[in-house]
Amino acid sequence: MRLLIVILLVTPLLTSAQRPVDYFNKAANQYIDGSKEKALSTLDDGLIKHPNDPNLERLKEALLSEEEQEQDKENNQSNSQGEQDDKKQDDQEQQEQEQNQEQQNQDQENQEDQEKSQEQMTQEKLEEMGISEEKARQLLEAMRQSEIKYLQHQRRKPTKRPPSGKPDW
Repeated sequence: MRLLIVILLVTPLLTSAQRPVDYFNKAANQYIDGSKEKALSTLDDGLIKHPNDPNLERLKEALLSEEEQEQDKENNQSNSQGEQDDKKQDDQEQQEQEQNQEQQNQDQENQEDQEKSQEQMTQEKLEEMGISEEKARQLLEAMRQSEIKYLQHQRRKPTKRPPSGKPDW
């Protein structure tokens, strides 16, 4: 039983001691995942524990030189890109305005076409029945009025019957 406890206590201590290759792999994976700062931090930790490891030193140098190149590139592009971004943004805004205008025109045309086609269908159906539009409107109005009267005169049925011998109020 004591041996098991000793093994459980010593195992984390043994696994926490990392080799240079472990630091290298961890830093490489962090760089691949897109977190360059974590990779550099891991390399610094590895170089503190293993100061003369050539693989750790080369990887750190490569990451630092790449970072410097990116900064130089960004500085060069930022000057010319500011002008290009303004022009692109203006062009993009103009395109969006043109597209919005075209979309509005198309929507309006579609709506007009739908209204015309609906009116044509209504006219065709009325012609089939031999009724004028005015007569159809009168019939619809009369049907609406009779429905209103029907609903007003229809008595609501109580949900429960009142007990006999008691008033229903």
